[in-house]
Amino acid sequence: MSKFSVFCSKLQLTKILVSMLDAAIASVKKYPSMKIFKTGFTLCIVSAFSMLTSCSSLPEGGREIAVSYEEPARLQFQGKGAGAGFALMSTMGAMGIALGVAIDEGIAKDIRSVVLSDGFSLDGLISKALRQKSKGRLVAVYDREFPAVSMPRLIIERYGFKTTGGENDATSADILVSFVLPDIKPIRVHYPDDFKTNEGFTPMAAPLAALKQDGERGRTLLEAGFNSIFDALALRQPQYF
Repeated sequence: MSKFSVFCSKLQLTKILVSMLDAAIASVKKYPSMKIFKTGFTLCIVSAFSMLTSCSSLPEGGREIAVSYEEPARLQFQGKGAGAGFALMSTMGAMGIALGVAIDEGIAKDIRSVVLSDGFSLDGLISKALRQKSKGRLVAVYDREFPAVSMPRLIIERYGFKTTGGENDATSADILVSFVLPDIKPIRVHYPDDFKTNEGFTPMAAPLAALKQDGERGRTLLEAGFNSIFDALALRQPQYF
């Protein structure tokens, strides 16, 4: 349902409630003995109106999911370890395990400058993918330092690109996330590594040189990676997706 449709529905219900209240007041003026009935009727309408307005403050579409990023929280690149910007970085996964990641910051910076151009937002990409895959049941929220215990969480441990070993330095998205729910072990999904055993799977890729020049190519790869991850999570947690 569109925002405009929701607004129209609320407006129609408000008009009905106001009409009912006007009718009750008119009845009391005509029949004073109905004063007690009018008081109770008014309370019912006021309660209904309160529920209507409070519903408008809820996230439209469904349950909130807190999205956060592990440091260094920026697009990374793996695969050209001999590059000038090579460094070994250590991050902590959702399981508390130290992960050694070989990062070529020089190439990452080149790709980052074009992929993150034109107002592109990774938050926007994730929000759109979550909304589509969950059919509107999940609404991404950001900057929640201490989300409620009952709130599902999506932790982006790493995102960026890596070479796949194909021709022309074929490069795919490289994304590692954890889906955290109360009282169960976090579900970690790594794209494309966790999908290599799927029959017929080939990660979407593009030549490295193209990624340095065409931001749209990189954004398409990231979108494909996140969509695959959310498809995998939907199989394991269908009640959310």
